[in-house]
Order: sequence, then structure tokens, then C-alpha cells
Amino acid sequence: YVIFKSGDDLRQDQLVLQILRVMDDLWREAGLDLCLLPYACISTGDEIGMIEVVGDSETLASIIYERHAKSRTKLGRKLNAAKDALVKDGEITQNFVRSCAGYCVATFVLGIGDRHNDNIMLQRSGKFFHIDFGHFLGNFKSKLGVKRERAPFVFTPSMLDAMGGKKSENYQQFQQLACEAFQVLRTNSNLLITLLVLAVTCGIPELHNVNCIQWVHKTLMLDLSDDEACEAFKKLIHVALHTTTTKLNDAVHLMAH
Repeated sequence: YVIFKSGDDLRQDQLVLQILRVMDDLWREAGLDLCLLPYACISTGDEIGMIEVVGDSETLASIIYERHAKSRTKLGRKLNAAKDALVKDGEITQNFVRSCAGYCVATFVLGIGDRHNDNIMLQRSGKFFHIDFGHFLGNFKSKLGVKRERAPFVFTPSMLDAMGGKKSENYQQFQQLACEAFQVLRTNSNLLITLLVLAVTCGIPELHNVNCIQWVHKTLMLDLSDDEACEAFKKLIHVALHTTTTKLNDAVHLMAH
């Protein structure tokens, strides 16, 4: 199935999804399967295009929203319920852990903005993925001059709880996979930056000149050693977990929908 879009410029979404596919290829070549779901998207004309529908999936907002249930336990129950449909009990959790690691790294490096529960989805298989890439390269939304998004990426307490908490093997694996994935992108920084440079002439509003690409230079932390970059990314995970504005943004979207 596909969604026909009219009135939206899909060129930026198409570019981001193409880069996500490149990242996925780089990770797979390095022996990392991070269960990404870079769905198809094509801009066919002026503010016209098509987007692939990812089957058996729903937004985190629809999963979490339940008036008489705590959001943390709701996500965990959703993951547990999906296990019944899989042959291997641990497969759903592994898909969740791996995809969380992949998308945390990818959205951080690309500076994906406007993240909330309505554009983050979960497939029945446990794969977690992002949609709607209308803001990237650090172009985050603000209100009254204050940035609404202060977390480096979306990794919330409910996601941590779904993995089993900070002392769980799943969380340790998540951190390790994220560090390894981050290192692969750092090693291939020239390729990623070149892809963005080639897209500068496409007329994408948030990639209008080469200065926009400085964001990726910064997020890849190319001035740090491998060990220093790994430790820095682990600190970002801690920051993401304790960022109040992410919870407030989610609450606003849940009330609005």
C-alpha cells in the first residue's frame, strides 16, 4: 500500500530515507543488523508524491494513550503481547533493542527534529521506527525563542522500561550496539557528508548551502578518539532519558489527538 500526498514537499523525506538506507547498508557490512525500516518515499512533482505504508504498525501515541493506564507499562504490554505471534520469544525484544539503537544514532547524526509520539511507530514485529522528516540538520522547532526539543534524540523512560530497565542485559546491549553503530558512521563520515553535499543544489529548504552540513561534522564528533566518542554517546543516552521537554512534547500531542 502507498499514501498519495498532495501539498507536501517530499524531497527532504526522500533524501533522509535514502541516507537511512545507506546507513543500514554500512551497518550490515560491518555485521550490525539494526532492524531499520527505511520505507519507500518518492517526490513525483511539485508538492506531490507517494509514501509506502509500513504494515502491522501503529504510532506510539496510539499505543501509549489509555486514560486509565500508565504509559510505561502500556508500551511494555504491547511488546509482550506481540511476542505471542513470533516463533522465538526473544525476537520481538531483540528487534526493539536493535532498532532503537539504530534510530537513536541515525536521528542524532542527521539532526532530525519535531520528534513526538505521532511520528514514531512500532511494528508488530517489535521494530521501532521514525516517520515524517520535515526537519533535519538541527532545524528544531521553537516557541517564543525557546527550543521545544532539547534531547539529542528520542530515548524515553518508557522505552528503557520496555527493555527491562537500566540493569537489564537488553539495555547494556542497546548501549553497545549504539556505540558500534556510531563508530561505523564516523568511519564512513566522508561518504555521508558527500551525499549531503551532492544534494545541496536540489533546492531543499533546510539544505540550501554547504554550511548546513556543519551539523553532521559536529554530531559525528570527528575530533574525538573512538573511545571518547563512545563515552560521549553514552552520556547523550543519559541526557535523553532525563530530558523533561520530550515528555512535555509527547503530552501535548497526546492531548491534541
